Amino acid sequence: MFHWFRNLFTEYSELQRFRNSDRNQRQIVVYVESPSFWPYFQPIIDRVIQKYGKSVTYLTSASDDPFLHHPPKGLLPYYIGSGSIRTIAFATMDATLVLMTSPDLESSYIKKSKLPVHYAYLPHNMTSTHMVFKARAFNGFDTIFCVGPHQMNEHREAENIYSLKRRHLVESGYVKLDRIRELIKNNLKKNHQTDYCVIIAPTWGDNALINFGCQELVQNLLENKFKVIMRPHRISETEDQEHINQLKVRFDDHQNFFWAKDLAECTPYYDADVLITDWSGSAFSFALSHERPVLFIDLPKKVINKDFSKFLASPVEDILRPEMGAVLAPEQMYDAAKMVSALCNDAGVRAQKLSNLREKLCYREGKSACFSAEYIANLVDELDGKE
Repeated sequence: MFHWFRNLFTEYSELQRFRNSDRNQRQIVVYVESPSFWPYFQPIIDRVIQKYGKSVTYLTSASDDPFLHHPPKGLLPYYIGSGSIRTIAFATMDATLVLMTSPDLESSYIKKSKLPVHYAYLPHNMTSTHMVFKARAFNGFDTIFCVGPHQMNEHREAENIYSLKRRHLVESGYVKLDRIRELIKNNLKKNHQTDYCVIIAPTWGDNALINFGCQELVQNLLENKFKVIMRPHRISETEDQEHINQLKVRFDDHQNFFWAKDLAECTPYYDADVLITDWSGSAFSFALSHERPVLFIDLPKKVINKDFSKFLASPVEDILRPEMGAVLAPEQMYDAAKMVSALCNDAGVRAQKLSNLREKLCYREGKSACFSAEYIANLVDELDGKE
């Protein structure tokens, strides 16, 4: 109880400090649920601050966010928690532009301000927007940055379904994909001595791979002398802890089994030959950055949107599976190593197909951060000019 009161007092003090800050410092407010979301913003915000000289305030729900004590130059951090103080902070927000990668604005505890604030959504994955997100997840945003034509079309269809006014849909591309590709250029060597290196990256939820046959999958790969990197979803680390512990007990002593919390920053990631997943959006980030295949375990679709049937657009994470790799039935986990070998045997042909797919699926390849930063700087100038 004491900890709860102390945390509430800290959040309230931070809220007051935020409210009392210079309004010019609140031209752009970035909100993150945790530091793990910062990579989606960093290349953009760095450029917004350094090239365009804009003030950027950083609101975080994580009390252990390192930026609270050591922020990058030009970034002003505040801790608002994830409870009532965050709700108050958003409901009373006085800023020009709020940029966030959290959906469900207005349909969750995060409400829009009564003041004239412009809300922009930055995507944190490349998947479709109408299956794995909740209904009306993006209806509250004024501007939505889009990875590619599929997201653009889905958001326009949502406007028709929900009778929404037309939002500003921006052909921005995917900043994190560009960033991973840059990192890969400097990490091309293969260090492992086993036949292949495989990353297993399940999504979260009741139907996630981590809950269905994951131990059998890992066992099959290790028996065939593959290097296995296990990367659970961050939500699974809390909600599926029992299954994670079972994997640790069974495999942690194996010399070819490893854990990786952050795929993009983990050195073994650059050595991986194949990614194995269920319906995780990491399939796109891996396949289109590495130009290497994905093995999909064919578990039930992750349909979170209760209005999914109202959409005509087919989700890309469904229709593009054959182009990105292969699909394996969950009862055939014993064939996983064989499937991985087959996928790797046509690596050259697969790489060209994935390169072509990236060009079709993503706007502004390699230039997303530069474009997005300029767009945001111009948008803020336009919004402030209206006051």
